[in-house]
Amino acid sequence: MTQSHEEPSTVDGLMSRVRVIEEQPLAGRAQAYTALHTEFSSRLEQSDIGTAARAL
Repeated sequence: MTQSHEEPSTVDGLMSRVRVIEEQPLAGRAQAYTALHTEFSSRLEQSDIGTAARAL
């Protein structure tokens, strides 16, 4: 398994988003983490599609 090294600004952006989420009430946090999960899942799926296309 290879590990991708993200740009520092990308990591900082994620940490900033997590801090904002953590400051919200519980119900808001749940919705925000669900949205974050959905976004990351979509990015990973797109990455998988791109990787599969390059392998052909």
